[in-house]
Parts: sequence; structure tokens; C-alpha cells
Amino acid sequence: MIKIQRNEKCPCGSGKKYKKYCLNDPEKNAEIIRATSIAQTFEEVKHILNKPMNIYQIKVELVRMGPWKIESEVSRTFKLKGNQTLYDLHMNIQYAFDWDNDHMFSFYLSDELFDRDNEGLGNCQYTQI
Repeated sequence: MIKIQRNEKCPCGSGKKYKKYCLNDPEKNAEIIRATSIAQTFEEVKHILNKPMNIYQIKVELVRMGPWKIESEVSRTFKLKGNQTLYDLHMNIQYAFDWDNDHMFSFYLSDELFDRDNEGLGNCQYTQI
């Protein structure tokens, strides 16, 4: 992981100091932090920041509401940018189904339903964006 000092030039290519440009913008700073966490050199950071963002289309199917199994298909399809998180997906699901945001949630990152080995957990009350 690369560390960018406040007084260095911003890796976004603006030519300004990091502290005067992207450090003060939460969205831009989050992108720089993401890029520096996976890059080995400053050139790689610049390449990651200038690369077009991947867009993912995700179909979410509702299979159960509490103890009740759902017989007919209820699903929504979402498009997420490559820098969005599972928490962002969760919030999109909440909005699409008109639910309130007051419960634990989990995502299963395999094709197997309730696959505990590939489960991502979250708690909306304690998760920050």
C-alpha cells in the first residue's frame, strides 16, 4: 500500500497538492485511498484513477420474508459502479423494496444459498458510508 503525504502532488493528475485538492473531497479521497490500497507504485495509482469505472449489473431475488418462503419470483436488477460496496447495494435494495433500514443483513457471494463460508455480514445501524 502506498502512502500519499499531504504536501505531495495529488495522484489524480490535477497538479495541485493533495491536501488542497482531493483530500478535502470525501468522494475523490475515497477513490485515492482505494487506488493506493491496491497499487504498488504511483504510476499504478494514476492508471487506476484514470481507468474507466466498471459497471456491474446485479439481479437480487427475494426468496424469503421472515419464516415465509416466497412462491413467485420477486426480484430487482441494480447497476452498481465498481467502487460501490455491499452496503451501497443493501441501501439500493432497501429503497427498491420500500423497506426501512433497521436490521442486520448478509450477502452470500457464491451461487449457493445460505453459504456461510462466503457470507458478508452487515449491520445498518453501525455501518458508515
